[in-house]
Amino acid sequence: IIVMLAALSPSIILAQSNPLSYLERTFPKLTNLYKDELKQCRTHYIFAIDVSGSMVRYDEVVTPALQAFAQALPVGEQVSIIPFGTNPKENTPGLCCKIDNNAQIQTLTSSLSTLYVNEGYSHEFRLNTDVCKAVEAINKKILNNQEVEMNVVVIITDFLNDLPGIGEIKL
Repeated sequence: IIVMLAALSPSIILAQSNPLSYLERTFPKLTNLYKDELKQCRTHYIFAIDVSGSMVRYDEVVTPALQAFAQALPVGEQVSIIPFGTNPKENTPGLCCKIDNNAQIQTLTSSLSTLYVNEGYSHEFRLNTDVCKAVEAINKKILNNQEVEMNVVVIITDFLNDLPGIGEIKL
């Protein structure tokens, strides 16, 4: 298992022409070294996305980037999106799947549109950013999925615990 961990600012756009292209641009030396193996590996892309109150302002950047990334996923790849704030939401319907057909890509893309606008997020859930709990959830995903040869992990957070004014939160 190769695990790549990237803590990213939400202003970094993940949308690329395909997932391997994203890895080539982000980790050029590593991808050049293992490019042939990477093309043959079944991959599990795990995104831990901070959806706490302070991150709501990045909805218009993060969500379209993740949707574009999902659209580029080839058949056979797996993706797990873990929204987190005070706690992670590990099994949100529509945000975890193995890509077997275009219908699954469309379901994932549609589900991503509710990433920040979700009635299931309580006020307490949006108060904090607990990256440690998000990493624990990522670890569970990796340990519970032995089908893949490689896991690519991306965490998007601003590391802030503050909550914007109640009028700024889209519910």
